[in-house]
Amino acid sequence: MLGAFFLLPFLWMLSTALKSDQQVLASPPIWIPSPIVWSNFAKAVDYIPFFRYMGNTFFVAFMDVLGTVLICPLVAYGLSRLERVVKERMAIQDAMALEVCGGKSG
Repeated sequence: MLGAFFLLPFLWMLSTALKSDQQVLASPPIWIPSPIVWSNFAKAVDYIPFFRYMGNTFFVAFMDVLGTVLICPLVAYGLSRLERVVKERMAIQDAMALEVCGGKSG
């Protein structure tokens, strides 16, 4: 039942993407478009610089992963060299931060 609740908006989005302009504005709503208009996807890609946006997204994601892969080992090594008392204090501070921030650390 819960799966259908979350699937319904996706099906509505897909149905709307395949409708003509008249079917989108029809009242009562039409669930199954006839005819199916596949050209809406080509129009959407041409309407905005889609591939530029996709390239920007990949660049940001790549740089984020690269930064994480380069920085985490350095931080882990530094933390591993700390004394036990300092590690315990940092663990307590981290637990306190989790409590104050509602579970969102970092």
